[in-house]
Amino acid sequence: MKKAREQEPDMQIAGLHLWVLGREFPDSEDYWDGNWLQIEALVETPSATVRISGPCLRTDEVAGFTRQLEELYANLQGTAELNCMEPNLRLKATCDKSGKMELFIEITPDHLTQKHQFTFSIDQSYLPETLNGCRQILERFPVKGSPG
Repeated sequence: MKKAREQEPDMQIAGLHLWVLGREFPDSEDYWDGNWLQIEALVETPSATVRISGPCLRTDEVAGFTRQLEELYANLQGTAELNCMEPNLRLKATCDKSGKMELFIEITPDHLTQKHQFTFSIDQSYLPETLNGCRQILERFPVKGSPG
């Protein structure tokens, strides 16, 4: 298998590039264990680069973020958030009626000793590619089970 950064990211928006390497527990059908994803994520700007890797994201988190992004894109206003259970990655995208967006990213390889925040000013034209990436992740790694 190629290293993540030798392949196109599975999902990207502004300076965030995210690769899904596989499930953390591929044989588990349990909602709580079976939905963890091994990822590599990278945020790059001209003056900084922060990278994380490991089981930092869940398929149900991707599904929730995708639904919120679809609504944001359809209405061209509102907020979409990727709130991961693990503290390594958080995204918040806000959009106003003109289509102007602000993307706020928190990323850290070590939440006990580091905190990195990035803000990108973008517009709604970024969303179709991002939504396509999210949908493809969910197609490859559908949500298993249910929380109840």
